[in-house]
Amino acid sequence: MEAMYFTGHETFHCRNYWLKKGLDLLWGGKRFDEEAVVELGVGKNMVSAIRFWLKAFDLLDADEKPNSFAELLFRDGSGLDPYLEDPASLWLLHYRLVTAKRSSIYHFVFNFFRKQRIEFREEHLRAYLERQVEESGQFIHSSSIRKDISVFLRNYLPPNPSKGIEEGFSRMLYELELIEQIGKEAEASKGKDRRFKIENKVRRDLPYQVLLYCIVENPNYSTSINFKQLSSDVDSVGSVFALSDAGLLGKIEELIQDYPKHAVFTDDGGVRVLQFRKPIDHKGVLKLYYDK
Repeated sequence: MEAMYFTGHETFHCRNYWLKKGLDLLWGGKRFDEEAVVELGVGKNMVSAIRFWLKAFDLLDADEKPNSFAELLFRDGSGLDPYLEDPASLWLLHYRLVTAKRSSIYHFVFNFFRKQRIEFREEHLRAYLERQVEESGQFIHSSSIRKDISVFLRNYLPPNPSKGIEEGFSRMLYELELIEQIGKEAEASKGKDRRFKIENKVRRDLPYQVLLYCIVENPNYSTSINFKQLSSDVDSVGSVFALSDAGLLGKIEELIQDYPKHAVFTDDGGVRVLQFRKPIDHKGVLKLYYDK
């Protein structure tokens, strides 16, 4: 089993503006050192958290410099959406967070745990992760797992209105509505009483252009991909985006309608396959989406 990674975020969930601020620091020739506290205008622990989230979202290369995806999305002047104004950007970042495996909880929850237990409490998730750690042969303290679960939920759950505007602005991924708190008193319930659900849905606000980008970027796929692979494989778009089969099929149909010379979808005796007849410029398709 691959190494598992927990903590590093200093118990801070990722704020909306942190990724851009951290990348701008590096593009400006600076580093995450003592001077970064002044440059970023945050405390030392937050500097460490920003650095962690840049790695977790797979925005840095091996030398801790902004990679090509960071340039594609965040670079001033040429980036597709430097200030994350389009929901498509959040879907792309979520996909990288899950598939990069630099913060293990995201990879395990969306690929495995939610398929075993659609509805869950924090204690269920903690027990699952502790089993995975035990099977890996690593030692990770249970308190680290508890902290990761808390941060994980804060990244995706809607903010508490009573805590003011800043609280709402600070939560980056809740707009994706991937995790739902359930129960008659969902807003009021706390601690062990809280119940959550990650359910496969159509995801109407997920553009097919994002799906195409993620499919082409997946190194496990060739020019012919089985629908089941797209729907339920580890790190597939169906798994990572909690996308229903109907939703996935709808996105594929949109793709084929716009690019009939490049892609075709066949259903031969119940075996459904997406085939790319010719190479498709997935980055170009994504840019066209943002240019609309």
